[in-house]
Amino acid sequence: MVQVTFIGDASADYRTLTPANGYTRIGMILAGPEYLTVFNGQTGAAMKTIDYKPARGATNATEMKSMWGDDYGNRVDRFLACIAYLDGIHPSVVMCRGYYTRSVLVAYDWQNGELTEKWNFDSKDYGNSGYAGQGYHSLRVGDVDGDGKDEIVYGSCTIDDNGKGLYTTGLGHGDALHMTVFDPADGGLQLWSCHENKVDGSTFRDTKTGNIIFQVKSTDDVGRCMAADIDPNHKGVEMWSSRSGGIRNIKGEVVNSSTGSVSSNMAAWWDGDLLRELEDGVGVTKYNYSTGGKTTLLNASECSSNNSTKATPCLAADILGDWREEVLLRTLDNKALRLYVSTEETNYRFHTFLEDPVYRISVATQNVAYNQPTQPGFYFGADLGKCFTEKTIVGKENAVTLDAGMNYDSYQWMANGKVIGSSRTINLTANELPLNTQTTVTLDVTFRGFKFEDSADVTLTSSSTAIETNQLNNQVKAFYCSPDKSIQIEFPDSYSDIEVSLISIEGKVICKQRETSGSKAIKIPASSIAKGCLYGTY
Repeated sequence: MVQVTFIGDASADYRTLTPANGYTRIGMILAGPEYLTVFNGQTGAAMKTIDYKPARGATNATEMKSMWGDDYGNRVDRFLACIAYLDGIHPSVVMCRGYYTRSVLVAYDWQNGELTEKWNFDSKDYGNSGYAGQGYHSLRVGDVDGDGKDEIVYGSCTIDDNGKGLYTTGLGHGDALHMTVFDPADGGLQLWSCHENKVDGSTFRDTKTGNIIFQVKSTDDVGRCMAADIDPNHKGVEMWSSRSGGIRNIKGEVVNSSTGSVSSNMAAWWDGDLLRELEDGVGVTKYNYSTGGKTTLLNASECSSNNSTKATPCLAADILGDWREEVLLRTLDNKALRLYVSTEETNYRFHTFLEDPVYRISVATQNVAYNQPTQPGFYFGADLGKCFTEKTIVGKENAVTLDAGMNYDSYQWMANGKVIGSSRTINLTANELPLNTQTTVTLDVTFRGFKFEDSADVTLTSSSTAIETNQLNNQVKAFYCSPDKSIQIEFPDSYSDIEVSLISIEGKVICKQRETSGSKAIKIPASSIAKGCLYGTY
């Protein structure tokens, strides 16, 4: 038996059918009540209904333009919504209205069958004028300031967990924004976004402060941008837009001046490696970082995408528990939904990304306004497990500090068969490693349940350490002197006229020095030496 519940007047028709009160757009709903209803997800039953806040507040076209920015009802009916853990523990729902001009966010808690208003942020209130006109056709949620509570990244501004403005950049309205950990070494959330104001182009910013890390300005309306780790040769997540001048790395450097092989609509972790693939229309493609081309991995030709040129699927997310993502599409005849799953094998096993609040909320908000891809609240990409950028390390003055390169869940440092540390960084001294002896240091790290291993050869040298030589039948001795950072070369007493040349592996003379005073020692600045050979003539 079907139970029907009417909310409001079931017989009323609130559409604007003829021009009235200055309104000229036929079919717009510009009068009548508006509601916010909580439905039971299993049965569809209406559980609680309250009046929607804020109300339109306008009774004619003039008032509408004054309040919301136009006189025909477009900007007043721009809505966004999200889930946020505003107290760090319990989920709240945040309903949003307006982003071209006035923007209002209202947070509610759902407990014991009641919707309770938590806070209300309105850009028209005193002190909030800088937050007007900063909203996007999408939003992001995450703990950007590290206090354990979620903030709402509302386009070019951010609202704090307490309903107060955290900061506004003043960069204005746009379409797409991508928030994740771009730089694995930094570990903080950052955001790549594009702007429609025909000035600011595309910006990469710190989500905690709003500070711009780098910017690619443009005189065009930049309506598309994307961020994904697609090139293992460059640290962190790459990013691009329709006017970014190519694919860029986290430093803003151009990795590839062409964006012809990368789409800018959606993304999905599809194959077995740690790089991300791109979803566009009904297909998934993989960027070839060596050639700049691409390869098609999925072509669901019997399906169709949504939202015209934005060409998004019904959903792209890890909904089955594997760390890789599934793509949900509608068939061409609109009679069925098809869920596509990767058949590619992988060597990696991670806990499902749905355990991460930032990722889980990005799934929940994917279909809000203009669909945006999922993003986790941690770095994920080809830099995982690459703990040592240098495989041969020399520590001077009896010590060296090593860093795992990014935040992992656990660390185990080992040398000579012994565990020597369990944190991200370790300071190695003669207590852990023998002096003047190359020792292999191994680091095992775990990340979301998967173990990576990396190693480096480390040598500790003392403040005056002998440097191996094989010239002059080993009668020459060389030492590194830390006080003046020099290489001191000592010769036997039998040599009275000595000239020393430092010659690089390529055969070039780096420096040359002659000694005739009989001191039998020459000092060469250590800064002048990279890799080379010492030759003595006499």
